[in-house]
Amino acid sequence: MRRRSNDTCTPEGQDSGIAPRPRCSDFVLHRSPKAYLSYKSGSPEETLRTIQDVLRPYFFPDIVVSLQPNEFGSTWFCRVSLVHGSVGQNGKGMTIPLALASGFAEFMERLQALYLWRNYSPALPHLEMTPDVIPENERTQWNTFNAALAREMHDRIVPQPSLDGMYEFHDLMNGTVVYLARSLVYTPFLTTGTAAGNTREEALVQALCELFERYAARTVLRNRMVVPSIPWNFLSPSVREMLHQIQEAGFEVYVKDFSLGIGLPVVCVVVGTPEAGYHARPGSAPGINRAVERCILEYYQGIPSTAAKISAVREATDRIKHIMSTLSSHLDVLFSLDEFLTVNFLNAYDFPPDELEFLTKDAPGVAPWDYEREDFYEEIDLLLGLCRKNEIRLYARDLGWMGFPTVQLLSPDLKGHEYDSIERLSLHSQTLMQFQKLLLRGISCVKSPEFSELLHTPEVMYHCLVHNPPLVDRLRGLPQDGSFWVMNSWYFLGLVAYYHQDIDLAKCFFECYRAFNPQDEYSLCLIQAIALLPSEPWNERGLLKEEVAASLRERLHGVSQSTVEEVLMDLQDPKAVLDILDQVVVPCDTCDTCAIASECSYGRVLSVMKKIGDSFPGIFTWESQP
Repeated sequence: MRRRSNDTCTPEGQDSGIAPRPRCSDFVLHRSPKAYLSYKSGSPEETLRTIQDVLRPYFFPDIVVSLQPNEFGSTWFCRVSLVHGSVGQNGKGMTIPLALASGFAEFMERLQALYLWRNYSPALPHLEMTPDVIPENERTQWNTFNAALAREMHDRIVPQPSLDGMYEFHDLMNGTVVYLARSLVYTPFLTTGTAAGNTREEALVQALCELFERYAARTVLRNRMVVPSIPWNFLSPSVREMLHQIQEAGFEVYVKDFSLGIGLPVVCVVVGTPEAGYHARPGSAPGINRAVERCILEYYQGIPSTAAKISAVREATDRIKHIMSTLSSHLDVLFSLDEFLTVNFLNAYDFPPDELEFLTKDAPGVAPWDYEREDFYEEIDLLLGLCRKNEIRLYARDLGWMGFPTVQLLSPDLKGHEYDSIERLSLHSQTLMQFQKLLLRGISCVKSPEFSELLHTPEVMYHCLVHNPPLVDRLRGLPQDGSFWVMNSWYFLGLVAYYHQDIDLAKCFFECYRAFNPQDEYSLCLIQAIALLPSEPWNERGLLKEEVAASLRERLHGVSQSTVEEVLMDLQDPKAVLDILDQVVVPCDTCDTCAIASECSYGRVLSVMKKIGDSFPGIFTWESQP
């Protein structure tokens, strides 16, 4: 049984020169010198060797890596995937080795936090970490503590946390043990505050910086704050050179102070033009140059071109606005467009480029900060001092069960907004769980009246809205490979609504599908036809009225007559429109009897989870029937 301890964290045999830091018995902090370019505890080659050794016994041959430079060749983007493209993580660096080390370290973070397979439905069997045992005489205390914490953060999901699922954390402010409910620990933004590194100390600094970054970004964006610009002469020549490269390509470049006037080590690089709009990437690090460097690395993650990045964000946000407008009568009860865009910004930093011009304006009073030291241990001391000064609570736990240092930090003061968020409300709802269960059972359940009712709920519509790409396999929580599985989820839902003879909803869903600019003639004709249908287009036998079909023949333009006839044939009987989808929505009951088991990505991920569970007994609980 774990007990509390108030031992200090001074490295053994050393005089730290720092005031002793209380710690818990199994969360000891040590000296962690930066041995590589005053940047990391180890070289990228050392990091990669360590992770390779950790992973090889389990599934190293199944890992795929891709690399991509930005348009200037100054940064590299890396994607590390396991089994399926959606089961993986991104990395970035100034060199190929640094990008690879970043990608694999992020991969280890997601893996050890059990967040790597988050795109699979929680309705499928999966691993959970076994809760810690709470001393019997403390159970009432921690139940009260967690209930109060949930109320403080306006948690929409679990106002009364269960004592049967709590994990041991360590209060970094006073060194005591804290037990936190699983419902509070696992949020949609689990990875904010979760980090891996060559040492626990390196990981802890990164986790702290992630918390600062997201908190500052949300605060500035939500309040449309005009903040100071950071003079470029504060920056190193190499960082200025990267900024000049972007500037010389024809873009305005701003480095903004996101410290909020309280010394948070956060900056934001804003790039764009008044005509094209702007894109913003915040970043945090103990030193200002590393923070700006991080912004630039994040900016080119996934898309190597500056112009293409802004264009892609504009296209994505315009599409979201169109869909939100189309579904407003269903979604307005849950959230506003601005609330959605703010939450989405925290996920992907995609915000309408024409709405970020306020970040190009200046406020006085830039306040330089510097927490960068030659040892991560000393940086932790300074950053904890910052938190103490601003009354920021921090609870930490070790997630390095596989052998690579990983930590999770939870702060009610920096992460509180996540618990009162639309994403948490939707993703943890029983409504969405039941929706995915029915989808996983196949077309027969999709045809049920219950499924039709679920389609009208804002939780389900939000789930459809956030998926990118919007594919049926993602909607089911069962992402797959290959063109066989590629079907736009809005197209699918439009057919489902038509099957249930819900014309208004079918029109909404097909209008959402239009936002993705389908180019094939059949889709264009189908979208037009659905939009032109009257509210009662069927006769007493449930078939499309002949006069309705005749009207559509006259009004459908820009497509061939043969395509018009094909569409009318398919719309003739609503009860037949889903017959061709049995192979797209294959029933997912058990892997043993599944017709597509050999090609199903989840089956391969499931075998990885089972191997991990068997290799680390006692750490995990198998959730076979969520």
